[in-house]
Amino acid sequence: MTPGNVELLRDLYGAFDFRSAAEGRLDDLFRRHADPAFELVPPPIYPDTEAMVGMEGFDAFMRMLTEVWDEWRFEIEDMEEAGDRVLVLVTLHARGRGSGASAEAPAAHVVTFSGGRVVRLEVFVDRAEARAAAGLSAGS
Repeated sequence: MTPGNVELLRDLYGAFDFRSAAEGRLDDLFRRHADPAFELVPPPIYPDTEAMVGMEGFDAFMRMLTEVWDEWRFEIEDMEEAGDRVLVLVTLHARGRGSGASAEAPAAHVVTFSGGRVVRLEVFVDRAEARAAAGLSAGS
């Protein structure tokens, strides 16, 4: 794994805007940095927990989120390299659609690279599970 993958992720997370993604304005960014067969794997607590594939899967995931949330963003806390994977620790900030209720929760993403492109993003609510999925030990 190269430091370029971590920097690429910092750029991608920095450019990510919930509204832009929901409105399809991230299509070019997605095409440049994600494999066409990219998989997005939501956690089991989400309504649809099957892997979503490609740009169509990403769009479906964003539509699902906009049905529930009026605002939704990640704050990166830390990133750890693990071979071809990067563990991204985040805090999710959201505001419910209709209710206006705010939510904040720790989460983690395991992003897998191949050939300099993102091939998989797995979302975890349990950071210990994410560490294990990234191939990192609990103490590292």
